[in-house]
Formats: sequence, structure tokens, C-alpha cells
Amino acid sequence: MKPAPTQPHTDPVGELAYAVLLDGVPSSARLARRLAVAQLGLWDVDVPPLVESVAMVTAELAANTVTHGSDSQPWQFRLDMVLLPDRLRVAVIEPDRGCPLPSLPQLPRPESTSGRGLFLVAAYSDRWGVDSDVDAGFRAVWAEFVLSGAAARGSGRGGPRPAARQGRNPGSRQ
Repeated sequence: MKPAPTQPHTDPVGELAYAVLLDGVPSSARLARRLAVAQLGLWDVDVPPLVESVAMVTAELAANTVTHGSDSQPWQFRLDMVLLPDRLRVAVIEPDRGCPLPSLPQLPRPESTSGRGLFLVAAYSDRWGVDSDVDAGFRAVWAEFVLSGAAARGSGRGGPRPAARQGRNPGSRQ
């Protein structure tokens, strides 16, 4: 199934937003990564370190939801991106299947072939977290990238600049 993109829009507080529904299949992680990079280009966000970090984190968030998603029925998740004046937020919104909420896991054994996704999310983003709404039946795993200075909004001349990162708290790098 092809993704069904929503139209980018600007809301009253000046944020730019993009959302797309993707199937809960392994190839959607790569597609989410490509769509995120393409959207950053449309927003004139062309700072290579930031774009690379967003690409890595988007792929990891999507891969996690696909890996831990339901295998009993076809399902979809939504990739959301919001560009605010001071930060970029990327979220994967998925059906709440009653699984434990993600947290920073124990470091896997060196020979393990999985279990590093949230470490990468924490390393490449400024902060991350999980919002869950059991009544509505969804949860969102998100990551934020702090933007700095007057170039914090894409201007066609280099776009937002990544801010200096400080701190190393699980789920937050501020």
C-alpha cells in the first residue's frame, strides 16, 4: 500500500506539520526515513548533520513500531513531523497494543543483533519520550531536535542549525 500523505500545513502558532500513514511492515522503516528527509527538503532544512540525525531516528522509531507491532492483522502507524521555531519533533503514532511503554533498555550483549534502537534515538536526538492515551487507543514515541538562532526556521539559506547538545539524561539531552 502506498502511503497516504496529508498536506503539510501551517497552524496559527506558526508551526509546520506533516503526517503520513504507513503500513506496519518492515519496508516502512526505510520509507519513513526517506519521507522524513524529503519533507525536511521541502521545509528548506538542509543542514547535513541534522538531516542525518533525523533520518536515523525516524528509521529507528519506525523499525521499533514495526518490530513490536501486531502480527495478527494488517495495521498502520502514522509518522508525524512538526517544525517549530526552536525545535523539530518526529513521532511515530501507533495503536496501543497493551505492550509496556518503551524506556531506555539495558545495553544488549555485544553479540546481540537487536536492542539498540532506543540507544540510537537517545544518542541522535536532543530528547525523546512516549505519550500514551489508553482511552483513545494510541501511543506516540517521539524525538526532538533543538534548533538554534535566527536560522531556526528553514530559509532556503541553510535552514535550521542544530543547537549544542548538553546533558545526558535518559529520554532527555537538555
